[in-house]
Order: sequence, then C-alpha cells, then structure tokens
Amino acid sequence: MPAKRLKNRLHSIIIIVMCLVSIILVGSSVAMLATYSSDMHDGAGMIGLIYSKEAADSFIKSINSYRSNAERFAENILSQSYGTVDDFSVATAVLNKDKRFAETMFIRYFKDNIEYSLSNEPFDMTMESKAVLVGAKTGETFCTGVVEDRQYSISSIAFCVPLKGCQFADCIVLFYPVRSVMGSIKLADKNSEYSQLSTICTNEGEIESIIYQKKNGEFSVQEHNNIYEVLRGKINDKGTIDDVQRLISDGGSNSFSVTISGHDHILSVVGISEHGTSPFSVISIYRSDDIYNAAYSTVTTVLSELAIFFMMLIFAAVYFIVSYRASERRIKNIKEFNEEIGCPTRVRFEKVAGDIISRNRGSKFAVIVVDIRHFDYITDQLGNEKILEELRRMKDFYSRFLQVQETYGYAGNGRFILLFHYRDDKSLSDRIKAITAYLGISKFTNSGERIILSAFGGIYKVADNDTAPVDRMIDRAITAANSTDSPFDIESFRFYNEKLHSRNAMNEYIEVNMQNALDNNLFKVFYQPKYNLEGNRPDGCEALVRWYNPETDEYMQPGIFLPLFEQNRFIVKLDKYVYEQVCIYISRTVAEHRQLYPISVNVSRITAAEPDFASYYIAIKNKYNIADNFLTIEFTESFAFEDYERLRETVTLLHDNGFNCSIDDFGSGFSSYNILKELPMDEIKLDRFFILKGFSDERDLKVLSSVIRLGRELNMKVTQEGVETKDQLMLLKKMGCNVIQGYYYSKPLVEGDYDDFLTRKFIL
Repeated sequence: MPAKRLKNRLHSIIIIVMCLVSIILVGSSVAMLATYSSDMHDGAGMIGLIYSKEAADSFIKSINSYRSNAERFAENILSQSYGTVDDFSVATAVLNKDKRFAETMFIRYFKDNIEYSLSNEPFDMTMESKAVLVGAKTGETFCTGVVEDRQYSISSIAFCVPLKGCQFADCIVLFYPVRSVMGSIKLADKNSEYSQLSTICTNEGEIESIIYQKKNGEFSVQEHNNIYEVLRGKINDKGTIDDVQRLISDGGSNSFSVTISGHDHILSVVGISEHGTSPFSVISIYRSDDIYNAAYSTVTTVLSELAIFFMMLIFAAVYFIVSYRASERRIKNIKEFNEEIGCPTRVRFEKVAGDIISRNRGSKFAVIVVDIRHFDYITDQLGNEKILEELRRMKDFYSRFLQVQETYGYAGNGRFILLFHYRDDKSLSDRIKAITAYLGISKFTNSGERIILSAFGGIYKVADNDTAPVDRMIDRAITAANSTDSPFDIESFRFYNEKLHSRNAMNEYIEVNMQNALDNNLFKVFYQPKYNLEGNRPDGCEALVRWYNPETDEYMQPGIFLPLFEQNRFIVKLDKYVYEQVCIYISRTVAEHRQLYPISVNVSRITAAEPDFASYYIAIKNKYNIADNFLTIEFTESFAFEDYERLRETVTLLHDNGFNCSIDDFGSGFSSYNILKELPMDEIKLDRFFILKGFSDERDLKVLSSVIRLGRELNMKVTQEGVETKDQLMLLKKMGCNVIQGYYYSKPLVEGDYDDFLTRKFIL
C-alpha cells in the first residue's frame, strides 16, 4: 500500500508539473505573439525610415548637382581676366546666357560685404534673405535652401560660391527656381507604392516641396503650407506632433506610430544636414499594414506550429528537465554572445538556426551572410568606436527585421549571418534589398572624408532534404559572396549554385589530396619539345606538370589545380618538386651518354617571391652537377610587373650561376615593353594571341613582325608558343622567329616518349 501511494503521488507530481509547464508555455506563446506584434510595428517604422532616407538621398543628389553647376560657373569666371568691374559684369552676364547655366534665374555678387547686381548697382541688402547674407561670408560653397526674394516676390534656392583671387568680387550668388531643384527628386518604387504623402520641409516646418501625394488619399496639401498644420488636422496627438516638431527643428531622424482616420500609420522624419546646406527634413506618412502586410501571412502557420510544439513539450517535459543540466554544462565553455555589440555570435547562430531548420523541414529557409564592403579600410578611417556604433545599429535593425522562426548572429570582421524564412524568391529579394538600402548611408571621418557604407553577401538556400550542418551552409554562403566569376543575383548578393558546389568539391578534393600526391610522385613531369627554325634542329623543351590519378588512369590538367595552389601557396612545393625532377632527368641523361638539350622550367610569381628562391635553385643545380646554359627559368609577366628591381637582381644572380632566363606569355599583360627595357632576359616567349586572327591580317602581321624584330635586335631568343598549323610555321620562319613550340611540332610528352622523340629526324 505505501508503495502504491508513493507511485500515485509521483504520478500526481508529474501531472502537476506537466500542467504548470503547459500554462507557462501558453503564457509564453501569448507574450511571444505580443512581442512579435510589437516587433512588426518597430520593423514597419524602420522600413519607413529607409524609404524616407531614399528620398533624402535623392534630394541631396539634386542639391549637389546644382552645387557643382554653380561651382563650374565660378570656375569659368575665375579663368578669365578683367580690366574693369564693367568687364567683369559683362563677362558674367554673357556666361549666364550659356546653355550650361540656362536654369539660373538671376545672379548677384558681393564685394567687401556689399551686394551688387550684374549692372554694378548696390543691392538693397535689407531686401536680401538672411541665409544669402550668411552664405556669402562662409568662404565656401553654401546652399541657402529656399529663400524669398523680396524684390521679385519669388522663391528660389541660392548657391553662394567664393571667388578667391578675383579683384572685383569676393563671392557670387546664383539663384535657381525651386521647382527645378526639387523637381528632380525621385522616389524608389516601394516608396511611391506605400507612401500616402512625402514632403521636404525646412527646420521650421514650412513645406518646400511635395515629393509625392497619393491620389484620393487622406491628405490634401498645398505647397508652402506648414507641415505641423497638416498633421494637426489629421493626428489627434499633441505630444507626438510636439516630438515631431522638436525632431525637425533639430534635424534628427526617427519614426512614429500614429492613428489617422482609424488606421495605423507610420510617420517618418529624416533630417538632411549636408555640409554647406541649410537644414531640411523629409517627412513621409505610410499605412502600416501596407508595409508589413506580408508578415501577417506567417502568423497562422506559426500558431499551428506552436500548438503542436506545446503538445510535444508536455510529453517531453521530463526529458528536457533531466537533460537541461547536461546541456547547460556543455554550453558554458562556448562563447555565444558578443558583448561589444550585444549580439549572438556565429556559434550561437549555428545552434539556433540548426534547431529552427530541423523543426520546420517543410518550410523554405535561406542562410545569408552580409559583409560590409572594405570593412578594414572603413574601420581605419572611422575608428573603432564609430564602427562599433554602426555594428550596433545594424544589430538593432536585424533584431527588429526578423520574423518568427528566424535568427541572426555576428561572425566578426563586419560580417552578420541571417536565417530567413521565405515564401518565394520575390519575397526573399525584397528583404535583401531592404538590407542593402538600410546599410547604404554616408558617414564622415574625423578628417571630413565622406565614406558610404555598402553591403555585399552570399545566399544559401536550404533544400527540403538538406542534411548539411549549419556551419557548412554558412561557408557556402561565404563562397557565393566571394565568387568573382558569376554576376550578382540580388543587388550585391550572389546565390550559392551547383557550379560553385562542384568547384568547391573539386577544390576540397585537391587540398585534401595534394600533399599525398606529392609524397607519392603522382605529379608527373611532361616535356614539350621546341624547334629551332634557323638551325632546323630540336631546341630543347619546356617542362610541364600533370596530376596523375591511378584509380581512373587519367591526368588532371594544370588549369584545374594550379590556380588553387597559388592561393594556398602549395605551388612553392610543386615548383621545387618539378624543378628537381628536371635536374634528376638531366643528370641521368648525361650519365647515360645520351644527347642533352636545354630545358625550360616555369616558376610561379609566388615561388619567385620566396626569399630563398634563387639560392635554392642554384643549390639544386650544383647538387646534380648540371652544366651551365642547360636550364632556363621562365618567369611570368605578372611577376615582372609587380617588382622590376627584385626580378632584375634575381636574374643577375641566376645569370652568374649559369642559368638562362625567359619571360613566359610575353604580351599578355600590361608591362611587356617595360620588361624589354628594364630586364636583361635571354628569351621572350610570345603569347599565343600573337598568331591568332585579329582585327585585320595586315595589323596582325605588323604587330608580330615588330615584336620579333625588337626581340632579335635586343639579342634575345624569340620563341612563339601555341603553333598548330603549317601556315603559322611558315609565317614565323619568314619573319625571323628563332624557335617554335606547339602541337604542330609535338604535344607534351612523358619522359620516355620525349627521349624517343629526340631520336627521330625532323626537318620542318
């Protein structure tokens, strides 16, 4: 009986615990949905700011265009000389009629703090706008904003431009029509789609331009009305209007959630305080449900998933309680939070994202990496504190921008990682564009340099049956972001695709197996014969490398693995290996008393830049007792371009130790003639493009002939690569080319076949 009572009590405790867990979970779900709703409002406000920022950027672009026009006008004035002030006035008036400056309404100038018209009559400065008087004294180009001209009773935007060094004027003021300057402002498609009203106002609230006004909308605004009067007629919230007024007066930026005609709206304010410009603000009003309506489509799905999840949690409660402490111990040693910017790290992101994906196998997810372009340079310019402020701003944006079943993290060095849930490619594209729009803002360094932050990144779509770990997904998104041979798919973002997957798989195979292949002599040296046209005899060969696969009995072409070897610096080991194999072959040929011909060996720019390059090659030559002038080192043209002085010293040292030196692929780069001028080379190997058909046969022949003649006049052997036809051979022979190499004479041969080839008699 006591055992049974204990068992029942245990059952009761379990049931109570399960009920409490259920209540807590239900309460948590309600709180989560309330938080979600609040976050959606915050996200709508943030997006409203982004759209208004786009209008502000368009306005700044327009102002800067007219500023440049005014500065060009001043430059034209300063470029001339004048005998009298009348000459100055006449020249200025004539220039004003130039079609380049046709939009100018009228012009005045200042001399010794007195304003004059172009008729040289002093202007009544009590009639002049205060902003113009202030701008004339700044000593730099200044945009006054909208000013009222009391003489002509018209509105205009004036630009005050200093005339430094001018005898007759200290500053010139050009007045442009307001409609011309404001009329070029354009809204992004989303802005005009969602906007109810977008205006540009002064810091006193005067509406200077209506950028957009929705037809049959809730607002009827006439130009030159005060924005506060407009808002008071629609918003019954004095506190909000007072906050907006203070924000506009201070030139700040923020968004407000307001109710208009019974509907939720977003009122966004973006201050414009461009250097040398009177302050303005862009004020826009949007319907909230227009902006974040798409997010509501996921709510029902989320609720059903939560209900199922709650039921599962009830039955799994005991399991979670037991395993909780073990899990807690495991994560203690993992740094999951970046305290500097208040953001989860990549480690945390991988865990949370993995859980989300595994719980929602039927949903579409994308892993996105977002990088700040030129992050290291921007950090140096802005300083650590400012860049941390920007990272925190981005973190706040992402945290509000996310929807249910999404997460984010910071991977360091300006890189954020996001997990997005999406319905289709268009919805994913729209959200990516919102990210780039938010980041693309101007910042100023302490020295006044303007820096524009911009984003780029990669996108990895998670397949339904995708079993790849999240860290692999992130790496693939990074691979897509850094890919340079595919176009951007969305703004500055690239998708990870099958082509990148295949290339990654091949690169992984190469990097995993390269050392083993080197240790087991799977890199085979081929020899491509060269033919001396003047002596009608063999002229040695060039050593080339292939990667042999014993399982398939095939060779991997060097174009597949050499670029990767240059990236990971394995090329240094491979170059040294090929060179020593060539030395071994030469030594064996001499020992067997067979005919020996010179051999050319390629070295990459990475190998040639090694501190011990020359000393190592000299030591190996001496080790195998190779006679002088039987080894030619072929340098790439790109290395020569990078460091002439260093290569000149290297070539001199190699010459002193019995090597010949050659420039490979001559003519393929930008420094070909500098090489001929600066470097004492023994040979130039002409790139194959010299014998390919170009724009015209006549031009082709002249270019080829001149290069061959120049090489011979500089006492260098001229070798043409890629010769494949008899016509090419005869042409090169006629032009005086010394040596040919290519399939017309022979393809690359393995060592034994090359030895047999040399025993044949060839007269081409």
